[in-house]
Amino acid sequence: SRRRHTRYGTVTGVQTCALPICGGGGLIISNFAPLISGTLNVSNQTLTAKTNWSNSGTVNLAGGFLVGNNLTNNAAATVIGYGTISNLLVNSGNLITTNGTLTITTAPVQNGNVTIANNGTLTVIPDWANTSAISLNGGSLTGGNVTNASTGNTITGFGTITARVVNQAGATLLATNG
Repeated sequence: SRRRHTRYGTVTGVQTCALPICGGGGLIISNFAPLISGTLNVSNQTLTAKTNWSNSGTVNLAGGFLVGNNLTNNAAATVIGYGTISNLLVNSGNLITTNGTLTITTAPVQNGNVTIANNGTLTVIPDWANTSAISLNGGSLTGGNVTNASTGNTITGFGTITARVVNQAGATLLATNG
């Protein structure tokens, strides 16, 4: 296993990867599965993953695009910001939408926490299921139908929901602080 340090974080894998992480033209992660343990900034560029990869730190989107293979956002890890995620996102950590619109084009596996800030909009294009917690802090939830699946799963807070919400038995949909 090799580790490559950049000024923005650490990328770990079985080989070195194509860098820079920041810069014009984007980044291609090829032929190995990196583990992000620091901060990965994706600002107005495209990060293309050719293998499944995971985040144990912070992926900071600032108008960027994540494409390619699956991204697993591990427990206690964070994906934050605005931009587009077109690959499968398995969220077991924190997904925070802030400073604009975060568009997700593939139905995510939502097992972690989602926070939609006052200045954020989360748009999930296809229908999807929440199996943990969504917190609206003045932001907007749009796109396909969201199923708030079964006991213990919550959608709480204040803001705007234009997506159809299917609140299953035992799940909680609660307007607060608005």
